[in-house]
Amino acid sequence: MPEEGRSLNCQVGTGLYLASDVASIPVNWRIQLTERWTNDRRRRDRAYIPPSVRAQAEWQYAADLVDEVGADWGTTRAPVVGDLRHMPGADRLMARLTELGTDFVFEVPPTLPVVPGPHLAAVGTGLGPTRGPNLVQAKDCLRGADLTHRQVVTWSPGVNGRPRATQALSVPVRLPAGSASRGGGLALQLVGTLPSARHDRPKLWLTNRTDLRAAEVIALGSMVERTQVDHEDLRAHYGLLDFEGRSYRGWHHHMTLVSAAFTFAKLTATSSERVRQPS
Repeated sequence: MPEEGRSLNCQVGTGLYLASDVASIPVNWRIQLTERWTNDRRRRDRAYIPPSVRAQAEWQYAADLVDEVGADWGTTRAPVVGDLRHMPGADRLMARLTELGTDFVFEVPPTLPVVPGPHLAAVGTGLGPTRGPNLVQAKDCLRGADLTHRQVVTWSPGVNGRPRATQALSVPVRLPAGSASRGGGLALQLVGTLPSARHDRPKLWLTNRTDLRAAEVIALGSMVERTQVDHEDLRAHYGLLDFEGRSYRGWHHHMTLVSAAFTFAKLTATSSERVRQPS
């Protein structure tokens, strides 16, 4: 697992959080199953895996979570925010969300291939015919942008509320035409930040909200930090990783109880803060 810095033999799940500047709460979960479990009838029966469940790529689990909350639950679709730097098939997830009519802001790896917009039309990429004349890595796409695209942006992240300021670049790009049936050629905005301190790293976000300013994209993207803090709280104090069974329904039951306990605590704390505020 990239966030752990080591290989782990464990159950892997995908979670969907409802996030704001104050807190984020988990609202849906999927356990990621391999064909070792889904193709073995005996294993399926012993683990109570429903007949409709099949092994999928990680991006497909994420897309299903978003689709279920928006379609089956009847909730209004909010922008989907996430960190896709370590997810294979990130372009396919963005294509699928586009088909669902869902807005997104995703942090992406610097090596993600994109088709640059007009700002690089006259810039030679030197990538050769094997990668196509107009296909560049996201980091190189920003590197070729001129200074007129650079701006200083200020935003307030949800973790501590202290304003941050950084230099940012925002340029139009598209996904490669072969990413997916409807996602290929999708018009996107690529926003990147320049490190403001030695310990900072440059960040890159892709969004289909081309109408947003760079500061708005960065503010949405920083919601990942809010979710990471609450995710660590779930692990440390609410038993997120404590399930040791091998039952499909048992795992989801455990995650539901953990999520409910965490949500109750968050709502109780928020209500208490409101009561203490002077009139």
